[in-house]
Amino acid sequence: MEKDEEEKTPICKIVCQWIIQIILWISFSIFIISSGYKLKFLALENIYSPGKDGNGAPYYGTNWSDEELNNFFTPSLIIWIGTYIVYLISEFLNPSYKFFGLKKKGKTMYELMNHFFCAKPTIIFTASSYHYETKTRVEYDSKGRLQNTTYDEKVITHYDTITLSYYSSRDVSGPFVLNLKKLGNVDYVKLHLKLSIDFADSVSFNDYYTAREKFYNKNKYQYKDTYFDFDEKRTIPGFSEDHFVKITDEKTMISRGWYTFAIILGFAEFYKSYASTRSIDQTFTIVKLISTRYNLLQQPGFGEMEPRLDLGKTKYNFNANQTGHYEDNKVDLPSEEEIKLANEKYGNLIPKYTLMNNNGINTVTNLNKNVESYKAKITTSNENKKITDAPNNIINDDVSSKEDDKLNG
Repeated sequence: MEKDEEEKTPICKIVCQWIIQIILWISFSIFIISSGYKLKFLALENIYSPGKDGNGAPYYGTNWSDEELNNFFTPSLIIWIGTYIVYLISEFLNPSYKFFGLKKKGKTMYELMNHFFCAKPTIIFTASSYHYETKTRVEYDSKGRLQNTTYDEKVITHYDTITLSYYSSRDVSGPFVLNLKKLGNVDYVKLHLKLSIDFADSVSFNDYYTAREKFYNKNKYQYKDTYFDFDEKRTIPGFSEDHFVKITDEKTMISRGWYTFAIILGFAEFYKSYASTRSIDQTFTIVKLISTRYNLLQQPGFGEMEPRLDLGKTKYNFNANQTGHYEDNKVDLPSEEEIKLANEKYGNLIPKYTLMNNNGINTVTNLNKNVESYKAKITTSNENKKITDAPNNIINDDVSSKEDDKLNG
């Protein structure tokens, strides 16, 4: 499992943004100086006549000609405006602008991670058959004259989508540990999430691949057309990659409104420097396991793969009844022959992970290695559907140092 880690902005990107802002300040300073000379010349041109002094040397300052001042003033104005436009574009397209806007959602870290830990994964297949038809329309050309133009229009003749059916799923993201290095100084976390949906055993992968190929072939060959598109999407409800989460009750000046104000004034990099001292970047991967034949909720011993939330002073445990899902229907256990064939074809595609057997011994395995031991565990007990609130599973601050080392490891 991928652990949470701090994500840093590339140094070259930061340097480029500072260079753009410094060029903006320099161009603005030159423009102000040239504007001052221009105004001074206009005010005093009747007092000092341009020309040369008694020794034949030219006058400077207010005695420059209007043409000479324009040769200095106009380019400085153009350079400043151009630099300001480039600066605005670079700042409004900066990821920080998006993150400050995410603050509006206002979810706490627990609410956010609890939602994703408990979300049910889905795998969606989509297929479409289509062709293009050439059509004609009347429109005006650049000179305002009517003319006929042709264009290609996409015509979809068939569209189909299904969601993969499976027996059970379980979250195995492991512990999310808040970066405690700067926790006393920060108010926000820039959270970058990734999503991984894997199959718990090779039989499940074989079932998935069979369903995928059946759907693909049915839509490609039964509904033939010039073009065919197939897509597979793995997701969970409400998933998005980037989040800006407040972790304290302190009032701050960190918001998109304040950032926009700093951008307009030309102090965006100073504002981002201030915001970076009040926030940390962190990356975490949400991992889901799917099985088409086994009840993952009743498989014990996932250990460190169980999702946990460590927010420093408060810690939460999540169990399979909270983060797992299963369908209340009968499933056929795979035969030994099915397991053997599936292992030969897809065994190398199944993630290896540590499970604890009934004797309390950790073994690196996947679920279909010991199918016989799971037959007695395949039930449809309604107890597995019960979802309890994680706050009831808050761990006290006096957890053992050994457990803390595991969480921070």
